[in-house]
Amino acid sequence: MPRLETLEVRAAPGEDESLVVALRAVLAWQGRAASYDELAAVLGVSPMFAAARAEPCPRRWKAYGRDAFLVAGARQFGLDVRDLHPPDAAPLPTAPPEFEAHFRDSYLPLIEAELAHDHPLLAWMGWPPPCADDWGVITGRDVRRRVCLGRVAGRVGAVRLEAAAVQVYAVQGCPGPAAVPVERAASAVERARIALRGEWPPAFGIETGAAAIEAWRERLDVSEFCPRCAPHDAGCCEALVRVLVSGRRSAARFFREHGRADLANALWAAAECIAPGGETPPWPDRAWHRPEFRKELAARLERAARCESQAAALSDRAGP
Repeated sequence: MPRLETLEVRAAPGEDESLVVALRAVLAWQGRAASYDELAAVLGVSPMFAAARAEPCPRRWKAYGRDAFLVAGARQFGLDVRDLHPPDAAPLPTAPPEFEAHFRDSYLPLIEAELAHDHPLLAWMGWPPPCADDWGVITGRDVRRRVCLGRVAGRVGAVRLEAAAVQVYAVQGCPGPAAVPVERAASAVERARIALRGEWPPAFGIETGAAAIEAWRERLDVSEFCPRCAPHDAGCCEALVRVLVSGRRSAARFFREHGRADLANALWAAAECIAPGGETPPWPDRAWHRPEFRKELAARLERAARCESQAAALSDRAGP
């Protein structure tokens, strides 16, 4: 096995799911290949659009709930992944000040023990900007400064984990063969059904499917779409557009390749409702603050929600 320091995390345009990119990097480091579209579908994140009502900044919704099927999904690629603390223990939406000390005293020893066995760790949040809310891979420690080092997409070389990660998973090896592609595809359809029907595990505190799009639409009726970033909060909405469109397109490519053109077409249609022809923002502030602009966007979201409901119904059907 190569040294952990050689692990690299890279993302191509449109690869917006940082957990998927990080997991792909770990697989590649271990000599296993997997496509972004397949990993995103098997983890259930490409057909999943999330709304976290407790989170004030909608830009951060795209970070929530991604690890719901990480342990089971990684196993289907031959990896043994274990959490250092259960998902419902993550301090969200904002970690209290005392969490830093808790992370240092309770989790750093566990992280050090995994690194001693050359086990990389998937860590959510705590990375330097602009990756603060992303998943990255812990690959080492600065012993003198007692900080973790790792790799994250969008940054060159090793970077420090600047704050406590709210969730960490250790990749403890390759216990056995990966599942065959048809089994992974069946799991992807089942997780798409869970996402599209709004049945994401409740421990993650999010809404998914049409209900999540409706939560997005409701925000458009409020003068401050994002109370943290207003009046320059167009970017928060733009981020939701990009993650929904890229996710639907990724899922559509995967399901079409695996014989589910019906489901693929419904997901692609949802993306087209939001961004016809794949054209995504940015929007100028002057357009964003016009009532007619938000009204048109709300109408697009309503059409996308109907496509989500259609996709949910299709995901209940048996495959070809």
